[in-house]
Amino acid sequence: MVATVLLLAFTVAVGGIISVWMTGLTRTQTAGVTTAAQCASTRLDITADLSGDGTGGLIIKYTNLGPEVIYPKNATITCGALTNTSTPNETITGLAVGRSNSIIAFVSGCATNNNLTVRMTATCGSDQKGTVFAECKNTNC
Repeated sequence: MVATVLLLAFTVAVGGIISVWMTGLTRTQTAGVTTAAQCASTRLDITADLSGDGTGGLIIKYTNLGPEVIYPKNATITCGALTNTSTPNETITGLAVGRSNSIIAFVSGCATNNNLTVRMTATCGSDQKGTVFAECKNTNC
């Protein structure tokens, strides 16, 4: 009789431990899927203007087309063999949906859009674990 009660108590305890573990695992997996779903439809648009700001800088305009706040991390500008990376101001504060901003990047000797590539990376989602990319090339900038 005592052995039966101990066996039942042990079985209930193991079941409780497994239940708590599965609940934590499910929450972790759901959070990852939620972030991916949030970021899947988030759009980032970039344009580059080689006519610049009057000091030789390339003006890169980026726009959050929604539906989530994005956190721009960097813009990489390649013009032929030349490369430069610039960091936007909203890395911490985020860029709200529908908002635009611009940065000025310098790539010496880049006179035409024919060999220009601009790439921007941003994170999104409430935990900032999702990633959004945008790119423009040549005359599409």
